Amino acid sequence: PDYPEGTAWVLVEPELEGKFIKWNNNNGGIRRKKPKKTDKEDAEIKSISDYIEDIPQCFSHFSWIASNKKSLICDLQGVHNDVDGFQLTDPVVHTVTKEGTHGKSGATDKGIDGVRKFFSSHTCGPMCRRLGLTPVKF
Repeated sequence: PDYPEGTAWVLVEPELEGKFIKWNNNNGGIRRKKPKKTDKEDAEIKSISDYIEDIPQCFSHFSWIASNKKSLICDLQGVHNDVDGFQLTDPVVHTVTKEGTHGKSGATDKGIDGVRKFFSSHTCGPMCRRLGLTPVKF
């Protein structure tokens, strides 16, 4: 390849150790897996590992509330292990703009449409309830 400035840049990440999982995507898709405990036991969460599948969905929901309903972080994928916790890569941020439905964070930012799709498939679980997050309706 020809590099006019004589320099090439490469962006790399460390290798993620463990089973790669896509917990949600930028089009409303959500990985669904039943937690080990029942909803009646929410107040008695003894082990965070019982709710690993719930945490990324809760984080996406939380990002919407924490941003004052201006952005939602999704397309959460990566690995989880008991030593390092979550290591996520390549997320998407849906941003709400006045100009239209698509946001300003690149081609995968679906703006308010992406936010609506996330919440149309998201069901608040034990972690959302524990944080005081309530269902979002459009």
